[in-house]
Amino acid sequence: MIDVIKSSKLYFFLDVVIWFVAHNLPILIGLLIQTYFDGDNTIFIASCVCGLVLIRIVCILIGAKVDITAQHKWANFMYKKAYTAIEQSEIEAKQGEFINALNEDVNEIVGTISYMIDTACNLIYGIIVIVILGHIDIGLTAFVTLFPILAIGLNSLIKKRVEKYSIQSKEYSNRFSEELLNLLNHSREIRVSRKEDDYSNSLDEIVNQQKCIGFKFSVFKGLFSTFSSAVTDCNLIITIFWYMHFKTLSPGAYVLFITYSFDLSSLAIYMSTLIVSLQSTKVYIQDFYKKIENKKRNRIAIDDSILSKIEYNSINVLVGKNGSGKSMSLEYINTQLPNSVMLLENYHLMDVSKKENICLNQDMDYDNSFLEDIPNEHVGNDNLSGGQQFRMVLMRTLLTDAKIILIDNNFMSVDSKLREKIFEYLKKSGKTIIFTDHLYRNEYKEFSVIEV
Repeated sequence: MIDVIKSSKLYFFLDVVIWFVAHNLPILIGLLIQTYFDGDNTIFIASCVCGLVLIRIVCILIGAKVDITAQHKWANFMYKKAYTAIEQSEIEAKQGEFINALNEDVNEIVGTISYMIDTACNLIYGIIVIVILGHIDIGLTAFVTLFPILAIGLNSLIKKRVEKYSIQSKEYSNRFSEELLNLLNHSREIRVSRKEDDYSNSLDEIVNQQKCIGFKFSVFKGLFSTFSSAVTDCNLIITIFWYMHFKTLSPGAYVLFITYSFDLSSLAIYMSTLIVSLQSTKVYIQDFYKKIENKKRNRIAIDDSILSKIEYNSINVLVGKNGSGKSMSLEYINTQLPNSVMLLENYHLMDVSKKENICLNQDMDYDNSFLEDIPNEHVGNDNLSGGQQFRMVLMRTLLTDAKIILIDNNFMSVDSKLREKIFEYLKKSGKTIIFTDHLYRNEYKEFSVIEV
């Protein structure tokens, strides 16, 4: 985190100064309010209070702009590290996915730095306030300070629970999405093996667990808000009781205690939130640098394994879980092997005949065995399903001079009978075919399977 702050020292300094002024102006405002209730020159004091309030509003507006600029500077520094990792891996494609994977880490880290500045300025304000109140009445100051201090500890524990249940809720959401995707991808196999009930029960269990976690999250979030409000209420009750019972406070001092009590309660929320944020930010920082390190190592892993395992003039399958680097491996292979071509995900078909789309106005023949369901006329993108578009572009690519065809697709969008015809045609083509899948399937037993 220190490296990130050092990357833009000027904006860090400006951020600290502006928020220090903005957060500590209420000290002067409070003292003027005390004088207003205890003194005679009320018009002058009221004018000063209004002037300071306006100055504070201006400081907050400027501080917000400086804070946003500072966060952008810090985020850019972190993204530069990420781009360096991309350059070292020598892979140009899929950069966007890698950067998107870092967004949560970067946002959390720069957000915590900004919140840390805000809380530090509030803490200085709180210390000055306690000193001022202590000079007025040390006994009452001890009481109105005690509850916020206790609140920092208790709020931190509650906040940790809220963060914990929030993370668990996201995990269950991801699990549900994965299970549902798995169910959709293997619906035929599941029906054949009659495992619908097993999948249904698994999804129900995940939903029930998510509801339970959601309930706990709501309870602890409510506790955090309730306890924070209770601290303010306790301080107000103690101040009112002290003023009425001991009669040692002037009206101005009484108002000052009331005013500052609100701020001390807010400071407790700031401090407890920062404590939890700093703990979670450590994980985000570790995760950020871990992802970058893995990115740097990817080239070595690909160099040592993928290229050496390819069987030329046959069909190869890269098998690995989502996020394991299959797409990136294909991109790397495309940059390293001459006469290779990547079948793009965005299919471009013209609103012309099937033959014109496939042969591109060249005089050549093509195999129609797995294209029979596609009409001969007007077969643009709007007239065909995704699977039909894929088969059209696949045939068009196979008719090129490229010896190596790279396909970031597992053919599961194609009917099993058509898929069988496609694989048969690919074997007869004599070209080197490399495609990807997140699962190993029985259909691949005759192919060269490369685990990623």
